[in-house]
Amino acid sequence: MRRKKLLLLIAAAILTSSAYAEPESRLGVDATVATAIINAVPAGRRPIALPELQYGFVINLQCAAQMQPESISISVADTRHALNAAEIDGKAVVEASITIPRQQVSPLAIDNFCKLQETGETDLTELSVEGAFTAHISLRCKAEERQSIIYTTAALSLNLQCAHPDDVAATIDQGASPTSTER
Repeated sequence: MRRKKLLLLIAAAILTSSAYAEPESRLGVDATVATAIINAVPAGRRPIALPELQYGFVINLQCAAQMQPESISISVADTRHALNAAEIDGKAVVEASITIPRQQVSPLAIDNFCKLQETGETDLTELSVEGAFTAHISLRCKAEERQSIIYTTAALSLNLQCAHPDDVAATIDQGASPTSTER
């Protein structure tokens, strides 16, 4: 009885090791943190309208044996970006970026951030929002008679920076100054 168990265990180990010998499809993603500069607002809970946001991605990919990458798709909010086989070109690591227009980014309701105090100062000037958005990434692999798709998601963080009222006024003043040809 003991010998049968031992043989069964050895057979299972051999079968398991051969199953892992062939590489499976894999998809890993690292994303950069987007930064948004926000103008100070009066105290009270108000939604903060966000500007256009840009995220960068480093995508690690591997298709199963005998398969080649056909495409990578990245989707955030209603923005999509695709890389075709020529752009991937057999690379194991691919870099991509996606820009989300401000119209596709919903406002964030955050307490005690970038609020003007009675003294004219702002309270909190920088805030990190972990997982503010989600990116959906897919990898399509293809062989002659078969194809597969694997999916993953990546939490996208956002770094909010509060523009001090003096900085905003200086930016406005610079924009209003005449150009050197007008002087």
